[in-house]
Amino acid sequence: MELTAGQIWDGTAALMEIINRPRQIPQIAKYRISKLFGALEDRYQAIELSRVDLVKELGHETLDETSKQSLGWQVPAEKMDEYKKRWTDLRNAKQDVPGVSPMYLSSFGDPEHSGIEAHEFRSLGPLVVEDPEAPPKSVA
Repeated sequence: MELTAGQIWDGTAALMEIINRPRQIPQIAKYRISKLFGALEDRYQAIELSRVDLVKELGHETLDETSKQSLGWQVPAEKMDEYKKRWTDLRNAKQDVPGVSPMYLSSFGDPEHSGIEAHEFRSLGPLVVEDPEAPPKSVA
């Protein structure tokens, strides 16, 4: 399956959110989510490492004034446009991900009780599709 790095990054983050919060979803969906996460995890880690490297290249580490402990890295406002452009370019890069196929919407069970939030479906993007045999539904 061909995905952009952004689709991989967003989709894997959504899968992590789904995995880490108990849901009322059928076992088959839990199984498929686990398999899908496993297939994408290494690519997600590589993309995240590239993002962190970009933040470190353009930003600086902030330290707690008292303890001198790191509070993390931050991109200053004057470099934010460059960061956004380069992150967008990185996210738009296409990758072929063999062995990955989208999950069917029906595998999540009853849509009213699936426990999957709209923002998660949005982040999952092409990783979840309607069943090919399902009649088209109108958007209300």
